[in-house]
Amino acid sequence: MLLVLGCAVLLLLVVPWMLFGLGRLIEMATGNRAGAMAAGTDATRTGDGAAQVAWFRRPIRPAFRNPRRA
Repeated sequence: MLLVLGCAVLLLLVVPWMLFGLGRLIEMATGNRAGAMAAGTDATRTGDGAAQVAWFRRPIRPAFRNPRRA
């Protein structure tokens, strides 16, 4: 009975608390870039203020060139 109660407390309280804490550590280490990207703002800025487009927002280049175009 105590084993089941201990496992339930571990799974319902301790594990989510640890994952939340790990997420906060990652957010602080990345300088809140992840939170800004989730909000849809441009979080990838260099020191001089010039905006860089994130790699997943860049247009896809064609893998092969059209041989008919000269």
